Amino acid sequence: PRSTLFPYTTRFRSSPNAAAGVSFGQKIAEFIIDAEVKGLSPQLVAEKLDEMVLELKADIKFGA
Repeated sequence: PRSTLFPYTTRFRSSPNAAAGVSFGQKIAEFIIDAEVKGLSPQLVAEKLDEMVLELKADIKFGA
């Protein structure tokens, strides 16, 4: 039997928001690696991640 989630997951992966999520995930990973290399404080990293999440939400909300 075919999974009932197949149509949903296919639609989600092809949506613009899914593409934004992948790009966002890459930005997060790159930032965290760079922060570790530079030895940034956990508090500074958390603040920057919060800013990045807010920017992503605004981009999704306003269709950027």
